[in-house]
Amino acid sequence: MGMIRNFALVLLAFWAATAAEATPPSPRQPTNAAGQPVRAVDGKRINYTRHDLKPMTARSAPGTAARGALPRAEAATLASWGYAAFGSGIGAAGLVTTTVNGSTEVFATGSTQTFGIGTYWHAQRWNRSRNTFDTVYVSDLLSAGIARLLVARTGPGGAPQIVVGLLNGMLRFHDLQTKALVATTDGACASRGGLRTLAAADLDGNGNDELLSLCADDALTAEGAGYAAWVLAGVGGNELAVGQMDDDAALEIASTSGRVVDSATRAVQWAWPAGFGAHVLSADIDGDGRDELIAADAWYWIYGYDVERQLPSWSLRAELDVGAIALADVNRDGQPDLLVGDGQWGQVSAYRTDNRQLIGAIGNPEHGVTQIATADLDGDGAPELLWGSGATSTGPDHLYVGHWATLTIRWQNPDLVGPFIGPLVGDLDGDGIPEAVVVSTFSDATYGSGRILVFDSRTMVLRAVSQAVAGNFAWLGINDVKLRDIDGDGRIEVLIGADRLYDGLVEAWRFNADNSFSLHWTNTVRPPGSRFQAVEAVDVDGDGRPEVLGAAGGAQGSMLYAYDSLTGAEKWRTLNYAGDVLGLSLGDFDGDGQTDIAVAVRGRGVWIFAASTAQLKAIIDAPLISSLTRLDAHLPQRLLVGHSDGRAVTHAFDGGAQYPAVQSLQLVSTAIDAIEVGRNRTWWVASGGRLMKFGRSTMEYQSADYGPGFGRRVDSIGTRGSVFSGGRYGLLRLDVVP
Repeated sequence: MGMIRNFALVLLAFWAATAAEATPPSPRQPTNAAGQPVRAVDGKRINYTRHDLKPMTARSAPGTAARGALPRAEAATLASWGYAAFGSGIGAAGLVTTTVNGSTEVFATGSTQTFGIGTYWHAQRWNRSRNTFDTVYVSDLLSAGIARLLVARTGPGGAPQIVVGLLNGMLRFHDLQTKALVATTDGACASRGGLRTLAAADLDGNGNDELLSLCADDALTAEGAGYAAWVLAGVGGNELAVGQMDDDAALEIASTSGRVVDSATRAVQWAWPAGFGAHVLSADIDGDGRDELIAADAWYWIYGYDVERQLPSWSLRAELDVGAIALADVNRDGQPDLLVGDGQWGQVSAYRTDNRQLIGAIGNPEHGVTQIATADLDGDGAPELLWGSGATSTGPDHLYVGHWATLTIRWQNPDLVGPFIGPLVGDLDGDGIPEAVVVSTFSDATYGSGRILVFDSRTMVLRAVSQAVAGNFAWLGINDVKLRDIDGDGRIEVLIGADRLYDGLVEAWRFNADNSFSLHWTNTVRPPGSRFQAVEAVDVDGDGRPEVLGAAGGAQGSMLYAYDSLTGAEKWRTLNYAGDVLGLSLGDFDGDGQTDIAVAVRGRGVWIFAASTAQLKAIIDAPLISSLTRLDAHLPQRLLVGHSDGRAVTHAFDGGAQYPAVQSLQLVSTAIDAIEVGRNRTWWVASGGRLMKFGRSTMEYQSADYGPGFGRRVDSIGTRGSVFSGGRYGLLRLDVVP
């Protein structure tokens, strides 16, 4: 009987393990900003009425900076090119389409934080031959937060510029062609508590646009080159619309507060007591020569107002809440159509403006619409619809391109979540031309595993994005990437360190000439509850074939593992160093002619193991360690330790059993995330979201802030005078004077 019972217990355990592998525990489910689920257990979408929806958390910027705290252009160098993740809240602070040198470009804001306001922006150019967007510019991290991005004629002679208004009231002006930052100034709202929103219009008819700002103290301001600036207190509101809305010569400025201001008298000429809701815009939709004011409530109703008569002229009921409105002639009948994006699950709908009849709708696959724009991307004379989606839930965020003729979606961005690890350079497909590789930490708003991105190293055009690695079960993210030929067959694999359902996972992926990816290798036995935070490949036993190394960190054990590169079987493991891994370096650190493995352990220093025996040889006491680098200029090789207090300390073997410090340099005041040693004793130092170049102990170059993790990996990718590095929200190129 006991034998039968034991067999039954073993069988039940096997079934349980099999079920756990086949049906892993469900990850967290997406919610709205109030924490309410947006999908039911069976996957059905949930929409809430105004009475059922809890108050939502206000959007906020992480680490909001005080006015003037952002670096000026002369203090730090901006990237000249980049590839951007679209982030969350796509276009919430600006989604603008325009034509630059004959090509359609889209400028969109993004956020590095769920439910956060925009903290960076990027420019995308539509590539008709590939039917996709190519990134042409990525801004630095604007920690004060973006209130509004727009294109206005504020340059010399009324030349169009990209204007970025920050919440602290600062205004940044970029050249439309090159995207170069040409000016930074405090706007009128900088001394009034900050900026809520920004609009532009030529108020005096001289060909230059004036900037209209709603300030945090409810004042409306107007300013521009050669224009007599003015301020009108008490206007209030969160959005502005400008147009010729009555029969006099001056333009009118309408705020969602319900106030309409005459730009000539600079006084409120009409106040609608109920306010104009959440969204406003203006256009002549009935051909009478005057712009009508169109306003949408946050819930249910959209109105048209005749400002000359100071009365509403029509109303249109929406199904639920309204996320965004826009005007465009989508059916090409010569009449502008009203576009309405739902605020929760739903669609982007188009209505005739003369009779408010629905003429079509495109389903929105994600939760909520931030902004709507239109552009003729393919040159057929018909506009495509663009909208940001997903900002109102913790789920994925996408920019969608909708084809109106078929009411279908023709393009969407992959939702990639940084920090981006890389770049790394190598010939992956065997054609003799190297590729550049970066890897996202997560995808789909952290609900999905990271993905591999491969660029053509000559043109930096994105060739392909892989499927989610680890079977889409790397719930703790990708932690490390290397390019290594793990089996000696001449093909380089992309080696990643991650987890699968919290257990340590290493995968080797191949990239093929047809831009496809294939899983080539993985470890067969995964450390339970311990993700791999660093990976490498080296011949540890002298058989001429490399082993795959994984440095694990986790509550259930932190050990260094070696795996057979053919079978994936475990060959050895070290003792438990009991901490998170900050880096792994290979070298002959004691001069005995054998390979050593140095593991940087948070709070516990550097642990040095013999690669051939897995035995611990020494520990470097460095409780403030934040990064680890090998120095090759000496034999035995030295270890360079970055500290959380900004020191870089070099350690050398003393001939006995210790590695005392032989040099200590105070480089920065924040934690050193990485140091890479370049030519002529140059050090590239990553700290505080910036990349700095040091010659000996003197800083020679400093980048702008591109978010935590920027600068951890640096490579020239064959571009003379430039370096590339992955950051919080993309891959950036910095033009550096050699």
